[in-house]
Amino acid sequence: MKNLTNKSLLAIAIAVGLSSTAFADGNSAHVEQVSAMGTATEQVAIVAQAGVANSAQVTQVGEAQRVDVSQQGLFSSSQVNSAGIANRVAISQVGESNFIEIDVSGVNNLSETSQDGLYNAAAFYVEGEGNRGYIKQSGEGNYAVMYEEGSPYRNQGNGNVLDVAQDGLGNYSLAKNIVGDSNSFVVTQSGSFNQTELTNLEGSGNYVEMTQNGEGNMSRLDMAAGDANSFNVMQDGVDNVVGAPNVALLRGYANDVDVWQVGEANGNNLAVIGDANRVENYQGGVANQANIAVTGSDNYVGVGQYREGRNQTSVAVLGENNYAITWAFGSENQVAIGQVGELNMVQLLVDGANNQVNLAQMGTGNGVDMFEVDGRDNYLELSQVGNGNMLNGSQAGSLNAAVVTQVGEGNVATITQN
Repeated sequence: MKNLTNKSLLAIAIAVGLSSTAFADGNSAHVEQVSAMGTATEQVAIVAQAGVANSAQVTQVGEAQRVDVSQQGLFSSSQVNSAGIANRVAISQVGESNFIEIDVSGVNNLSETSQDGLYNAAAFYVEGEGNRGYIKQSGEGNYAVMYEEGSPYRNQGNGNVLDVAQDGLGNYSLAKNIVGDSNSFVVTQSGSFNQTELTNLEGSGNYVEMTQNGEGNMSRLDMAAGDANSFNVMQDGVDNVVGAPNVALLRGYANDVDVWQVGEANGNNLAVIGDANRVENYQGGVANQANIAVTGSDNYVGVGQYREGRNQTSVAVLGENNYAITWAFGSENQVAIGQVGELNMVQLLVDGANNQVNLAQMGTGNGVDMFEVDGRDNYLELSQVGNGNMLNGSQAGSLNAAVVTQVGEGNVATITQN
């Protein structure tokens, strides 16, 4: 017996202690793994439960600890507190109304959770650096959260990763009150009426990716603040929305925002405040809407709408040295752009029929370049107030109308209609 390692002893203890009751109802398993820091003694705990209302509680303190929990049935729960370095937690639940809570603090810890069924919930909290959390849920009405009510900043640290994958109907993913740099938050949802929400992110160099496939999905970004963050939203389907129920709000410097939407009746409502930010929104399909507002200087806004018609674009830019470009291909498209500030620039290309364009610029050195409308029944209206304004382009087609108003000095307007 003296030759047995701590790893083997603990595994045997768990197996013996739970063998008579693991597959009944209302069982409770308590596991404690403790090792001195720097010893890196690997201890392994394995818990298997099946039935109704079973629970497993695990505490890890030290280095290189490992626990595997498997639960099948209804109303079961697993709670893990892991503190230390390079600890690993793996939890699997199959059934309905099960719950997982993992609280990680330290460096380079790993947690993996899997839930298959209905109305399951998983919570992940992290404090430290280089920790990774993976949540996979399949079914309906599942809930993945990185937030605790009443705890303003439970999730703190740098270089942490949370990856959530949900497949089914009516699933929800929430990450809130996250502080730190170079963190990664990735959510992939497949199905209908799923929601992803990220609120109160503070830090720099963070990466956010939200991917949704299906119908009636919603992605929300609210009060994300910091510099050099990357936000990527990809939606494929029908009636998907970015920014609902309000407007997605981002603050900071040199942030990168990409929104891709493919399908029908998708919408994007986005507001960016700061300088040197880059915002791009691409929509492919029918009856899509893009509403983007940017406040600051040296920002770039690009909106492209492709394929068939009834798409609408609204861009408002306030500040100096901002640049906006829009593409609209199809029929019955509508584009509205407003700029207030100095040295702003707009490039516009509209292709199709029954298009309508409204441009308004107020300030100094504003210009509209590469303005080209190709189709029939198009309407263009431009109002420029300030100095050194310019308009170029042409409209090709039939029944086109152009209204241009320029107030100031050095304005140039060139319009060709065929």
